[in-house]
Amino acid sequence: TPKPSSAASDVYKRQPVRLGAPHFHEVLVIHHDLRRDDSQQMLETGVAIPAHASAMGKVLLAHDLGFQRTVFERPLPSLTGDTITDIARLMLELPAIAERGSASETDEAVLGESSVAAPVSDASNDIVAAVAVVMPTSHAPASDAVLNALRETARNISRCLLYTSPSPRDRQKS
Repeated sequence: TPKPSSAASDVYKRQPVRLGAPHFHEVLVIHHDLRRDDSQQMLETGVAIPAHASAMGKVLLAHDLGFQRTVFERPLPSLTGDTITDIARLMLELPAIAERGSASETDEAVLGESSVAAPVSDASNDIVAAVAVVMPTSHAPASDAVLNALRETARNISRCLLYTSPSPRDRQKS
């Protein structure tokens, strides 16, 4: 497991972090790093989250057309009054998510809980997972420190999966 820098470590001491991968029409939490405090928490490894209602899912939807087709082939359920269930509206957000390299959600899956996520790539340069920081909605939007730590963590996990960033020439082709 990659070690976060001290700045990332400070952020993650206060907020739980999830790593999720596409699983049918949802995102499966494959790793959950709990807050490092004495508060009551539930381990979420193995929990499936509707893709359209999570920052991790939105990152994956922005980069994976096959996952998009799977998720959007059925009606999107509303989990809270803030869940985006309109496929056309969600589709409009996806290019900006891909361009920005992160996605966020506010109260879409759980009231009072928000998250921000970044993509994780593998050796074939495919986006295969997303890493997210979960925070109380009262702390949203995520600070620059959280976003920077999140992106650094996503890059470190990607390096462990043998991702190598595309050359400048490859970037110009896409």
